[in-house]
Formats: sequence, structure tokens, C-alpha cells
Amino acid sequence: IRIVEGPLLVSYVTMHVCVILVCLLTLSSAVSDTRRLFRRLEIRRHVRDGQKKSLHEDAGHVVMSWIQLVLVPIYSIMAIDNKIRSGSSVAGIVNDITDIPWEDPSVSNYDKKTRFFDNVLVCLNELESQRRLGIFCGYLLVHMLLK
Repeated sequence: IRIVEGPLLVSYVTMHVCVILVCLLTLSSAVSDTRRLFRRLEIRRHVRDGQKKSLHEDAGHVVMSWIQLVLVPIYSIMAIDNKIRSGSSVAGIVNDITDIPWEDPSVSNYDKKTRFFDNVLVCLNELESQRRLGIFCGYLLVHMLLK
């Protein structure tokens, strides 16, 4: 689990906010591309094969643009949330593990082990969440390359 705090966290959040703003700025371009495509579809109901191919390519471009405009801000919001929670999440896991009363004979070994492994599961869940976020980022990058 990677902890991001202080100035590094501010830079990370600022970068993702800029990405979201760029997506908002390109929204007008996607809207105008969509309008242009619908106008072309209305004007050319009876088109030749070559023009049909061009229309399909334009439609594919418009769909890919909209997918990108939706998924990139979703990824940025998820990444920001993940990094903001990282410090407190790791601190909570470490504190819980260090607070286990290993030497106290009044607490059963079963309770100690249960508490320890519950924290291990929380840690594994955090790692899995970060792995899934990385996979989502990889899909986004492939999508952008294909576009």
C-alpha cells in the first residue's frame, strides 16, 4: 500500500483535478463531433459504400471520445479517493496490529490471532483495491492508444 501525504498528495490531487478539467474542456468538442455526425446521418440517408465506411469511422470516433470523457474523470476521482485514504488506512492497520496484547494471558490466543488476521485481510483488501485501480488505468491507456 503506497502512502501519499503532504506536498506529494497535494501535487497528486492537483494533477488529477487538471485531468478532470481537461476532460470538461474537451466536452464541447465531443458534443460538436456528435452533432456533426448526426447531421451527416440525416443528410446522407442514401449513401454509397465509401461514404458509409466514413460514417462508421466517424461514429466509432465519437463513441470512443464519449467513453474516454466518462471513464477518465471516474478513474481520477477513484485515484484521488484512494490516495487520500491511504495514510489513514495504513495507520489504522498498523495501530490495530501493534495494539494486540500478545503478552496478556487473559486474552485468548484465538482472539489475538483473529484480530491479527482481520487486519491482514483489511491490508489485502486495500492491495486488491489498488490492483484493480491499476488494471482500470491500464484499460484506459489501451483505450486512448486505440483512439
